[in-house]
Amino acid sequence: HPRESEIAFWKEIQLSHTSIGGKTISQLKQILQYGKFVLTTTMVARNIEDVLKLHVTSANSTNMHNVYDLDKLREIQSNIVLITPFMHEDKDSSKFLAHLQDIITLANLVLQLHCCGNAFFMDRTLEYTCQNVVSLKEDINFLRTLSQEWNEEILQARKENYYLNYYTNSQILTIRI
Repeated sequence: HPRESEIAFWKEIQLSHTSIGGKTISQLKQILQYGKFVLTTTMVARNIEDVLKLHVTSANSTNMHNVYDLDKLREIQSNIVLITPFMHEDKDSSKFLAHLQDIITLANLVLQLHCCGNAFFMDRTLEYTCQNVVSLKEDINFLRTLSQEWNEEILQARKENYYLNYYTNSQILTIRI
């Protein structure tokens, strides 16, 4: 029977020789060290792909950096899930996966507030670093509450001013601006 150290050694070899595994570990290290999530709303933001990006500055130069969109982030997420059983210490990957899920939730809430016409989120940029990951639960709860309050305010305005119901929030904002 192989010893536990031999099994660990062969798992390490398998992981390092797997192109997806090696590339994903390298990407994860770069992201955790130099990554920054950027949530940006502009007048053209209509879906989460328009709002969420991950910027990773190169370790060698501040002029060179990669920008990951949601599709690429989902691919990295899937690869991390695939290789996690082969990694000795997966707490970094677990932290990143949890952080990514929180960031996606935040991006959806920011987009929802933007599309519903909340003026604070019409042209806004929020940045979250991947280093020293902190819980985003407070931000998420704040934005959920803000979204609920804003939707109630819009509903009340539509009840009081019947003719607002002929227009979408986007059209009302265009008229207002």
